[in-house]
Amino acid sequence: MGKVFQPIVLKRAEEFIETLKSIDFFVENDIECSDYTKTYLCEVLTQKFIDGGDLYSEFDEMFTDQEGEKILGHIIVGTVLNDLKEKGILDSYEDENTEEVYFFTELGKKMSENGELY
Repeated sequence: MGKVFQPIVLKRAEEFIETLKSIDFFVENDIECSDYTKTYLCEVLTQKFIDGGDLYSEFDEMFTDQEGEKILGHIIVGTVLNDLKEKGILDSYEDENTEEVYFFTELGKKMSENGELY
């Protein structure tokens, strides 16, 4: 079952993605703007709203530099993990703290043993 986000959250996530595209964030980090990016940004913006944040303010006003760096880092790492999962190299499960835990599949183990992941 997919998550449903508020219209303002979806709109602001799209604006954030367009800003990242305009500064070549995705190109420079050799990642594609994926569904993961949009979903992650929607989750971050939803939490910001729950915490009392103003979703209508500018992004540099909405997030500290440290928060912004953390968000960008999560986009990069999450996209890579998602890609490896789609290729069947990794799989994951949700632990008791509702955090995703990743592990090698049989294919991933074989590729790692053969040095194909480096």
